[in-house]
Amino acid sequence: MRWTAVSHSAELCAAYGKAGENCGAGGQRNMRISYTLKTAPPRTDIIITRGGARETAKYIELKGAGRAAVITDKNVSGLYASQIASSLKEAGLEVYIYAFEPGEASKNMHTLSEIYDFLSASGITRTDIIIGLGGGVPGDVAGFAAATYLRGVRLIQIPTTLLACTDSSIGGKTGVDLPSGKNRAGAFYNPEKIIIQPSFLSTLPPREFSCGMAEIIKYACIKSPELMKLLNEREPDMERIIEISCGIKCALVEADPFDKGERKLLNFGHTLGHAYEKRLNYSCSHGQAVAWGMCALMDLSSRICGLSRAQSEEIIAVLEKYGLSTRLPLPAREAALEAVYDKKMEYGLINLVLLKRIGEAQIVKMSVQELVQSL
Repeated sequence: MRWTAVSHSAELCAAYGKAGENCGAGGQRNMRISYTLKTAPPRTDIIITRGGARETAKYIELKGAGRAAVITDKNVSGLYASQIASSLKEAGLEVYIYAFEPGEASKNMHTLSEIYDFLSASGITRTDIIIGLGGGVPGDVAGFAAATYLRGVRLIQIPTTLLACTDSSIGGKTGVDLPSGKNRAGAFYNPEKIIIQPSFLSTLPPREFSCGMAEIIKYACIKSPELMKLLNEREPDMERIIEISCGIKCALVEADPFDKGERKLLNFGHTLGHAYEKRLNYSCSHGQAVAWGMCALMDLSSRICGLSRAQSEEIIAVLEKYGLSTRLPLPAREAALEAVYDKKMEYGLINLVLLKRIGEAQIVKMSVQELVQSL
């Protein structure tokens, strides 16, 4: 799926969404690729499809389910929930929809408690299905609800943002935020299916598209010179970019399902990125914060791991190409002070991900004080 040369994320988003729509439910080509994640039961199938929302039920194994609960936010609900509900109803399911206010502010214990009440009132049982529909916030909250309600209900993820398609929906991490920080309460809980429909990207605001590109650029930095090459092309093949990104995330999760080793490479840019989010009261997108987190580590990667200046400049340039700011909103040292709250600290040390070269990363352990002094 290709289009003419563009250089701004708004144009990329519109062009890709239009291309996806042209291959919708009436087209001849529905299935593009399917990955299988075999980390733990249930096995997760990741399907990238050119079908539309009304074809959703064909990708779900009903297995005796009588009801489906769709958990989403009010933005996404108005776009896709009714179409997905129609597909599920035609397959014989009773469908219930819960939509909360969009944004990180809703990712909390209060929303989770309301979802539990909704699931109970809807008569959801363990053999029924919970569907997380939307970006990272609906996916995380729906996943945590599925993991904990009745000690586990079947889960399907239908991501509608680029970030959720390539990152947050894959790997089984679910959770909500606490006053002390992001994702402080959560669980590992794999969905049965992740259904990625690229046509959904047509409704993404440019800011959200850029947010997802930050995570894709991260994948290129830590694991794939090939992906970086694709990102630099004048005519970027976004479908191929999504496939490679999903493959990288799957490989890392398969090798390290519970975040004990190599999967930590996915935290490149996130240690300081989460710090920027918190210092800015979550007024920036997650992807933009990760982009700042990556930028803040370029010099340190050079001094400790030997990242070349040319490759550092290439990374900065590709971030800017996809609409991400590379000018830090506050000094990296100031942001690093927040790293003391990083939930991934072990024995008082941060697992900081730095780059040796594009496609190869290294985990360096250091204290918060050492990090602040080195920036």
